[in-house]
Amino acid sequence: MVPERDRLARTLPIAVPLRSPEGISALQDLIALRTNDSRVAYQEALRLIGGRCPVPTCGQEIEDTVVKERWKHVYRCPKDYYEKQSGFAEFCFRYSRWITSKTD
Repeated sequence: MVPERDRLARTLPIAVPLRSPEGISALQDLIALRTNDSRVAYQEALRLIGGRCPVPTCGQEIEDTVVKERWKHVYRCPKDYYEKQSGFAEFCFRYSRWITSKTD
């Protein structure tokens, strides 16, 4: 899950004043989600770096990709990259990390 959304899922149900640390955190997370330049939500390990694909050998500007294809690129490109390096790659959505060994 996106860290801001994860924190919001925990803080929004709490009845606290907006000026409390929890209220301020919730507002900051809402602002971060709203001002994020990405129109696609990414897992932390799949997040863009400076608006570009996170794979070092790619670095494609995601704005150059059709919106409906962006997530597909940001998922497939690292998968192909890690498969070339280790022969195996699966993404763990629960822990937001690439698994590059069948024994992990």
